[in-house]
Amino acid sequence: MKSIDQKIIDKLRSFLLKSDYCDEQKDLQPHIGEELKKVLDDQEYDVILSTKGQNKPWVGAVGASFWPDILISNKKTNEDLMAIEVKWIRKNKSATKAIEEAIGQAVIYSTKYRKSIVFILHEGIVNSDLCEYDAKLLANLEKINIGIIIRRRATEETEICQDTQKPIEFSKTIILKDGLV
Repeated sequence: MKSIDQKIIDKLRSFLLKSDYCDEQKDLQPHIGEELKKVLDDQEYDVILSTKGQNKPWVGAVGASFWPDILISNKKTNEDLMAIEVKWIRKNKSATKAIEEAIGQAVIYSTKYRKSIVFILHEGIVNSDLCEYDAKLLANLEKINIGIIIRRRATEETEICQDTQKPIEFSKTIILKDGLV
């Protein structure tokens, strides 16, 4: 039987992306939340969106507060299982700021939550020549229980930043490394 972590990761890698998102917080994050609810037992697990309600999960660090976009928690044990930071890099936009912000936030979340996932819907500019440190970055993040899932709604198969094991295709889920911690 799959672990709860693996169910969440598999769903993030495979759910059907919509073609009509207009806003990251109003459209993409709620869609991801609904997709995650499909694989989680709602009697046991909560999917909490930071854009909804009064009791938003947060982490206080360096004199500021930070909210994961999505938090998965166990209702029975009151354990917060996974923080998910969602970013949408829009068409023809640079990915640099969104990626650095998402990874920075995931590092902060790793101080409170046992696992953090950076989920990026990437429709922006990619320079496939700038991937030489991907493996080291992922190894460093894995040490603190952070994983990265990058997806794209493209139909063409464009290889970028390939793992030594296999090419990465934009028409599929982009996983810079198979498996997460």
